[in-house]
Amino acid sequence: MGRTLIVILILFVCLYNLEGQRPVDVEVEEQVILRRYATQNYINDFIPKQTGSGSVFGTPIEIADIEKEVETRITETASDVKIQPLKIQVVFHFLGTGNERNAQTLAQHQLKALNRDFNGLNVPRSHPNDPKGIYAKRAANPMIEFVGADIEATKKIGSGIATLKETKEEWTSYDEMKIDRSGGAAPISPEKYINIWVAPLSNHIGSYASSPYQKVDLAGIVINQDFFGTDADENNSFGQGKTLTHLMGNFLGLKDLWNEYETCGDDGVKDTPLEMVAIEGCPEYNLISTCNRRDEVTSMTMNFMHN
Repeated sequence: MGRTLIVILILFVCLYNLEGQRPVDVEVEEQVILRRYATQNYINDFIPKQTGSGSVFGTPIEIADIEKEVETRITETASDVKIQPLKIQVVFHFLGTGNERNAQTLAQHQLKALNRDFNGLNVPRSHPNDPKGIYAKRAANPMIEFVGADIEATKKIGSGIATLKETKEEWTSYDEMKIDRSGGAAPISPEKYINIWVAPLSNHIGSYASSPYQKVDLAGIVINQDFFGTDADENNSFGQGKTLTHLMGNFLGLKDLWNEYETCGDDGVKDTPLEMVAIEGCPEYNLISTCNRRDEVTSMTMNFMHN
């Protein structure tokens, strides 16, 4: 499943932020740290230490070569490929609440937000960092629909929820929540479904996703419960469900636009500009990326994989 999804999603190279993120409220600015994406740290540091290499495709250098080859092929053949709609089933594991009704509501709202973002809805016509609409023209519809898995394990609660329990006030170790004996929940058929763990995470972990190049046994997405679902409260800067959109992009093979291990590192997508750092909040002015020494380009701050 993983390799096919990588190709399908990367064909639509700009995962575009469809509804402008709300400005960060001063009172909740500390949440920016809590929402910090930890996918790069998880893949580059934790997994290799746990498994030796962490990848079934070889070393990081060999994987980078594979990614470049895939990008080249996509660039050459994208115009000739007819994309078919794809339905992906997800399984939720709630490890921070025993409230069945609330969990169902959160799951339903989050699925709606994912489908909003992965179906090209409400692409903005203007953006402070895209005055000529150059990036907006690159936005596309990946035609991916996410649904809660309707399987034996989810029949009791519904909405794709297989696990609902409170065992810890805070999870402090990567992947501990994926293990039954640790009080977590083992993934269900990760070769068929995308498993998503919703849990109270410690500040240093942050939400993260596995890589398509990793072994499938613990594949999935772990998201801090504070950033799951949608919230109509205007004071909640992260209440639009976009945190999981970013993480889903990671899971399907997209990298963050910035690289904490390599300044101005390439994200493997041809039409996104090189970026130095992650953008926090919602800049209301024209940001410039200085990674390209020849030409200064505006930063693609509206991209889901940026912030």
